[in-house]
Amino acid sequence: MNLPTVSVVMSVYNHGAFVRYAIDSVLSQDGVDLQFVIVNDGSTDESAAILDDYAAADARIRIIHQENCGLTRALIRGCAEATGDFIARQDADDISLPSRFRSQINYMNQHDLAFASCFVSQVGPENERLGEVRIADEPETATSQLLKNHSGVPCHGSMMMRRSVYESVDGYRSPFYYAQDTDLWSRLVEKGKYGCVPQCLYLLRSSPESISGSRRDVQARFHRLGIEAAVRRRNGSSDTLILDQASALTESVVRQYPAAKVRQNRAMSLYMIGATLLRNGDAAGQRYLRMSIQENPLFCRAWMRYLISFAVTGRTDKDDGRHGTGQHTLLNQASPIKSPQDTSVVDLSRRPSPQIDVSVVMSVFRDASHLRNAMDSVLNQQGVSLEVIAVDDGSTDGSGLILDEYALRDNRVRVMHQANTGLTRALINGCAAARGEFIARQDADDVSMPERFALQVQLLRSSKETVLVSSFTEVAGPGGEVLMVHDRPIDSQVATDLLLNGVCGPPRTRQRDVSTKHLRVGRRIPSRVLFRSGLRSLVAAGGAREDLLPPTSAISV
Repeated sequence: MNLPTVSVVMSVYNHGAFVRYAIDSVLSQDGVDLQFVIVNDGSTDESAAILDDYAAADARIRIIHQENCGLTRALIRGCAEATGDFIARQDADDISLPSRFRSQINYMNQHDLAFASCFVSQVGPENERLGEVRIADEPETATSQLLKNHSGVPCHGSMMMRRSVYESVDGYRSPFYYAQDTDLWSRLVEKGKYGCVPQCLYLLRSSPESISGSRRDVQARFHRLGIEAAVRRRNGSSDTLILDQASALTESVVRQYPAAKVRQNRAMSLYMIGATLLRNGDAAGQRYLRMSIQENPLFCRAWMRYLISFAVTGRTDKDDGRHGTGQHTLLNQASPIKSPQDTSVVDLSRRPSPQIDVSVVMSVFRDASHLRNAMDSVLNQQGVSLEVIAVDDGSTDGSGLILDEYALRDNRVRVMHQANTGLTRALINGCAAARGEFIARQDADDVSMPERFALQVQLLRSSKETVLVSSFTEVAGPGGEVLMVHDRPIDSQVATDLLLNGVCGPPRTRQRDVSTKHLRVGRRIPSRVLFRSGLRSLVAAGGAREDLLPPTSAISV
């Protein structure tokens, strides 16, 4: 058996809600042989069962079950099992894009680096887009910043290191219960150069439940100890005294951590998420500010920002399309933000938001084999501004990961993850989140012609009485053979009368748009409809039932 190129090490503690996405993202890496070491650090939710299921299905995965002892010791044990030339970190609630490991290995070899990270996209608890962390992408500069300023690593989970260098510095050190990465990076950079792949290849979830969310104050204390240890070593002194202090702090944290402190930290984390979303123009930030106040009613900054937000947004948190569903999550909601002081980002928050002509709503359930073609056909539409609202309706085949990948690359894509509830409820949720002047349907295994939306929008705008348009469609067989073309009357009154009388409506069999030209595909394609967003309440009331349409005009392209 060939040795793996990369050993991926992940610690899991009660991450049942997100761990499947993290594992799928690792197993989907392209161009590398990998070993996946997962340490179940005493989880009490369904995490252990999920991990065992994956291990039974994939020989690359090795599961280590242990009693809960914290992230540092879990990583020490996981890295001890690594056999690859490189060790890559992955957190259990984050996602790596398919090219991450290959890109980092190539970058490290090209620049002779000891370890490397990558640019990172940050999302909120419900996958709201927060921003992108980008640092200096020139290795000499990145190494200098880490040596001199102890800064410049986007996040722990994005890191990859040469195993030989990791072992030469004795790896993670158990006295650092938190901020173990600060201590490790400061020792690795004393052995070799550090760099950062200048691409967003890692999705980092910001959560008030995380260590940095709920215990940020004590994490900061460990961070300062890690820096002080590095300063002592570089001045020729021993860092033994600092390790003793870290051990004492670890003992106090393990013994007891005040619940009141947890609430204060959670409140601050929620405040930062809410303020960031509002700065990005996302009114969902009001909801996080309200949650921050609930955690800490005396948090004056949260109160002030919450009250000011009503004047700025002109709406309340209850107006947000996500409010109260408790089911779905969105990715790529807004544009990047200011990052911590030690990083620089591309800040797009002051750019004006373009008018959205069309909100394209797509429900996805186990459509991984055809999903990329469908997404590409929508994103390549000509002559209209659009957003894509893709509802992952509980897919189990990697479709959700594909959607998240598109959302990272294109800020027009918004992803909603939810438990499987069926097409109708998925469309209700998707249409509720639409912000465009018009709403268009697209199925996940089909393709739209590049001019489809532009032609349909043109028709709707040419007549204010017209509320619904479809198009001629082509039916294709499994091998791409053209079977037939479905058409409808192009006269508005005739088409409307046929719809109202229940004779026929938009093409309903599995077929595809042909607007002005045909495209052969390897499957059959469903019909296409675009309607004014004023009909959103009709959809929310129970779906686009033809007998509920108002007596206004409909027409086919």
